Amino acid sequence: MKKRAFTKTKILALIIILLIAAAATHLLTKPKKIKNVLLITLDTTRADHMSCYGFPKNTTPNIDAIAAEGILFENAVSPIPLTLPAHSSIFTGTYPPYHKVHDNLNYRLDETNITLAEILKEKGFTTAAIISAFVLYPQFGIAQGFESFNNKFEKAIDARTDIERKGDETSRLACQFLEKNKDKPFFLFLHYFDPHTKYDPPEPFASQYPDDLYSGEIAFTDYCIKQVIQKLKNLDLYDSTMIIIVGDHGEGLGEHNESEHSYYIYQSTLKVPLIMRIPTVKAAKKIENVVSVVDILPTILAYFDIDIPTHVQGRDLSILINTDQKDLKYQYVFAESLMPTKYECNPLFALIGKKWKYIDTTRPELYDLINDHGELNNLAKKENKRAKMMQGQLRQLMSEIVGGIANGKLELDEQSRKRLESLGYVGGDIVDDVFEFDKNKKDPKDMIDYSEALQKTTLLIYQKNYDRAFDLCHEMLEKWPEVAATYFTLLRISHTANRMEKVLEYGNKYLSRMEGKVDLTQEASGLSPTKNLAKTREMMGEAAYKLKKIDLAIKHWQQALKIKPRWPEMYNNMGIAYFNKNDWDKAVLYWNEAIKLRPDWNEIKKYIDLAKKSKKQQQLIQQYEKTVELKPDDIETHIKLGQIYYKNNDWKNAEKHWTEVVNLDQNRYQIFNNLAWILAADKDGKVYDPKKAIQFAKQACELTKYERPDMLDTLGVAYAADGKFDDAIKTAEKALKIAIQKKQEDIAQEIRNHLELYHANKPYNK
Repeated sequence: MKKRAFTKTKILALIIILLIAAAATHLLTKPKKIKNVLLITLDTTRADHMSCYGFPKNTTPNIDAIAAEGILFENAVSPIPLTLPAHSSIFTGTYPPYHKVHDNLNYRLDETNITLAEILKEKGFTTAAIISAFVLYPQFGIAQGFESFNNKFEKAIDARTDIERKGDETSRLACQFLEKNKDKPFFLFLHYFDPHTKYDPPEPFASQYPDDLYSGEIAFTDYCIKQVIQKLKNLDLYDSTMIIIVGDHGEGLGEHNESEHSYYIYQSTLKVPLIMRIPTVKAAKKIENVVSVVDILPTILAYFDIDIPTHVQGRDLSILINTDQKDLKYQYVFAESLMPTKYECNPLFALIGKKWKYIDTTRPELYDLINDHGELNNLAKKENKRAKMMQGQLRQLMSEIVGGIANGKLELDEQSRKRLESLGYVGGDIVDDVFEFDKNKKDPKDMIDYSEALQKTTLLIYQKNYDRAFDLCHEMLEKWPEVAATYFTLLRISHTANRMEKVLEYGNKYLSRMEGKVDLTQEASGLSPTKNLAKTREMMGEAAYKLKKIDLAIKHWQQALKIKPRWPEMYNNMGIAYFNKNDWDKAVLYWNEAIKLRPDWNEIKKYIDLAKKSKKQQQLIQQYEKTVELKPDDIETHIKLGQIYYKNNDWKNAEKHWTEVVNLDQNRYQIFNNLAWILAADKDGKVYDPKKAIQFAKQACELTKYERPDMLDTLGVAYAADGKFDDAIKTAEKALKIAIQKKQEDIAQEIRNHLELYHANKPYNK
């Protein structure tokens, strides 16, 4: 009996221990409160090339592991297949018609937009971003709200450090941030650019994916992300950090004849990965509802109990994450591409659901996404009733999302344009204020081949293969003679290649094709899409100026200012042109206009002072010329005129007046020296006469008894100009000896420089 009682006691104790252990385990495994946010964007990443989305190759084992613990959205789409606009939507929770960023070129996220970083910063988060491509540089507005924004690329790619960086550098910097800020609530944004062209993954990924380098880049990016996730775990931050991994857009990869992205809005360039790991959500889940990247901002705010701004158009996904409810509000999302408007086509707008997708354009399209993943069977005619219904729903949705007070326009400088084009982004201006279709305009499907050809041309320009770029443009003209953009491209190639006569030729052809198509009053107000006209006039003016056709340059630059009146650089050009025409008053007039627009432009202020001095000098010249006309033997006035002309680089008139001096007075050794100098050192050849220079230099030396080092130096220059380098060396060495004796170190150093030239059988030219 005692033995049995002892056994019961032991069993009871064991049960109590097990219950305590279970309770402790429950406490230990209870999800922590969310403290931090890590947002990772994968540039140019298709969902269907990631293994967690069913890709047959194991491209993303590390992201797969996160998806296995979190929420994977099976039907997430981007509202636009371009990096800057898509990130603008992610950070504002609004669609492009609201935030007004429709392209990577000539746009920026306006400061009137409220960003996720700004909201979280206000709530006490340490906000940081590490971006990997120029397209997201601070000048394009994405940096709003970030206390630190790392866009300094350390390792050069293609010999450049201002275009992009590899993912391993991004991850290393991210780990450094985490180490430094592990004790603070943070919002860290990481941007990986590797899957973007050109596809060039490092080893071993290049060898693992020799026939699919695009997937190799995705695999490399996954490897880089692993380093950041491991750092979170090492620092005990993993279970208190909300992790969001999302693609900004996809890649065409040849589908629908689109090699890359930006033009079409098929699923190949819109369907993106979206994975969320939320510490407070224990069970992994896959959600099949169609969602948009604009939903990320409100979802993050919801999990931190932060009020969602009323203007936000994205939707809080927590209801789908936390329940089994199939909310019908998530039935459709919006997408756009205005890129075809660059080629005088209608734009593309889409209404996208889980099953049905409608694309509105000249020839509308309707696809059954479940049964037609590749969007190859257009059902718009067969399902005409459904197409019409969805067209109405799309236009209703567009009327709701258009708005905002933002101005997304940006005057892109030429250097920035070249950087963006080096990443494959085609130049030109889109039409961003048209939400109705002109049935007389071409369907974008008719111009995809042109778009692809233009993209190849852009790459050739970046590679400086100008001849092939010219040839390709002429092939385009044969196929599409009506497209004026080709002439603009030829104009830009000519300008970049410094072929100024061709700039004028193609500029005129472009302008002739644009006549009647552009309302200059709209252009000046910024409503017209053809800012290319102003750029054309700028380049043509520059070409004319370089060809010394100053009046033609002025004509083109005046037209540029009519199109774009607030253009300080153009006012500067006009000032320079009139300065070169010796029209000082007009030069000052235009430079003052430049200063009004850019008050801190100190260089222009110097130009204005120079113009005013030049005007006084011109008045002085006129006065002196009148004096010598009345008194031809006025030696002092001839000397002054020679000095003024010499300082103004008018050596021909300087020679004229100084020659009059020595004709009147043979003892003027300084004037003989001056004459010898300009006759020997004139690099333009207007007064170049070495033999005469030797004669004058000898007279100067004889008058000074060969004791002046500066006079001897001039004689050496004259000898060298005549090819008599032995005489030049001998004379210069004598001059150097005297200069040293007289402790005239400045003259001595100049003579040493000249001697170095003579020993190399090189003359001196100013």
